[in-house]
Amino acid sequence: MRYARTCYTKYPDGPPADIADAIRMKIAHALAGGYDESARRLTPTTRRSVKERDRCCVLCGEPGTEIDHIDGPSNDLSNLRMLCRSCHQLITEQHFVPITDAETRERRDWLLERIMRPEPILPCDGDDWATTWSRWTKDRGLWEER
Repeated sequence: MRYARTCYTKYPDGPPADIADAIRMKIAHALAGGYDESARRLTPTTRRSVKERDRCCVLCGEPGTEIDHIDGPSNDLSNLRMLCRSCHQLITEQHFVPITDAETRERRDWLLERIMRPEPILPCDGDDWATTWSRWTKDRGLWEER
């Protein structure tokens, strides 16, 4: 939320295409229940192995810039491939499921409303959230000094 709000503040006429795509992906993942980044995090050795094996985008032959998980979060080399940004985005978007139910549309509209408002709707949407959260936990005795 804060990332998207910051981008739309920085680019009042709309963010560049790559940033807008990233925001769209984040919203899609939020609506689908989240994205487990830690499960898809690659070790430097695995990343290097994929780059050495594939060298370029395995779909179009352009320079490869991103490593794609073919099917699920497994980091096994057989589940990884090098793609260019365009092919990776296309493949990812092919996995999107159209919003068909009212509840998901409402959640999407709520997220977009929170992003586009000039002032944060929720405290956690503001740039100063870390400070706000720290103050809130200390005031309630939930913060332990170490």
